[in-house]
Amino acid sequence: MTKLDVPDTAIATAATALLTSCSPGHLVNHCLRTFEFGLALARRDHLEPDRELFYVAAALHDLGLTKTFDGPRSFEEEGADAAHAFLLRERYPRVKADLVAEAVRLHLQLSTATDPRPEVALVHIGASADVTGARLDDIPTTTVHQILDEFPRLDFSHAITLLLTDQVNRKPTSQAARLVELGILQLIAAAPFSEYNDRSPWHMNKSGVRTYADGPGDPAKSGNEALHADR
Repeated sequence: MTKLDVPDTAIATAATALLTSCSPGHLVNHCLRTFEFGLALARRDHLEPDRELFYVAAALHDLGLTKTFDGPRSFEEEGADAAHAFLLRERYPRVKADLVAEAVRLHLQLSTATDPRPEVALVHIGASADVTGARLDDIPTTTVHQILDEFPRLDFSHAITLLLTDQVNRKPTSQAARLVELGILQLIAAAPFSEYNDRSPWHMNKSGVRTYADGPGDPAKSGNEALHADR
């Protein structure tokens, strides 16, 4: 995996420019990892998304978490409208802009993983892999490490925990608040990424094996599996 996975098109370049202009580094890299993890899982699941559209949706899916696009509604709603308006200004076809907005709007919904529109499903799937470690076991270990090397996490797990906590405090009826109620913060803390070795007993070693801090053990239930189990 290299940065060449990013489509070399005018709208992809514009989406990247918007993302980097308003987002801190940890959020920029999260959005790019969302695309890369989603693409890896698309290959595994034999999905064939419109790569440009999927990239744009992944790049813009967290606009609502930035100061520039924050607003009174749930962040995914704010971000969907911001992404849609931006794409229309860039003369992106309305039907595609509509689909990007849907992917952004629905990416926190657990049912989106099975959405028949691959671009919509993959934003959720890729983001879940990066936030909670969901389905990392379905991606080759070398690919996981290449993605993490290319787009470092920059203490993302800590940052997203703070962002979600802020959403709960300011928007207690939002979908983010619902996910926190279901236990997503605990899943983030247990995500198998090396940055969390000092906060969680679980981590992924260089061989891609989940181990317990004091020795080997059975992997914890991860990602959406745990959230669905609590529904």
